[in-house]
Amino acid sequence: ILWTPTIFTFFMASARTLLPMDCESVLSFLGATLFFNLFEPLNHSVKRPTWHVTFSKLLFDEKWLEQVFFPTNRRRLLASYQCTAKFFDSFENISHIRTGSGLFVWLDLRKLLDEPTFEAEAKLADEIFKASRVIVNPGKLSLCKEPGWFRLIFALPIEHLEEAFERMKAVLVGHGAKLESGKEAC
Repeated sequence: ILWTPTIFTFFMASARTLLPMDCESVLSFLGATLFFNLFEPLNHSVKRPTWHVTFSKLLFDEKWLEQVFFPTNRRRLLASYQCTAKFFDSFENISHIRTGSGLFVWLDLRKLLDEPTFEAEAKLADEIFKASRVIVNPGKLSLCKEPGWFRLIFALPIEHLEEAFERMKAVLVGHGAKLESGKEAC
């Protein structure tokens, strides 16, 4: 992977969503260290052994992991899952497999396919991406035996999910998805 300042910014934004606010200074240090180590030939920054020691200390702080990181992460994942489930429950003809853990949900979009083929599945995934810039992985990529199943990762902040679902709604409705009256997303 080629790390650029843009990818670094994305990495930092993603990491900030997983860590509680009181970890900002640790995250900033780790991020800056990572950023400068990636461009090590260009500067005289903190070297990899320092990065390793710092990151190891963070990961081996069992008290912080158990009392802060894991509960925060679980709470945020649950909220993201609930938002995702609520959005797809707002459609009459779209279902999803309920999950108790994980970072993604399986969507049953078989009723939205033009025909029951993997080619139609790939076409729908492509149309969803082109129109909404939201990636849904066709089931064929995960070795599904039946076309029409899609995998959607929901491990994102609620604001990002709301934006993604707002974009997806028009595409799904355009393919025949029916919204139930009185139900709203997130």
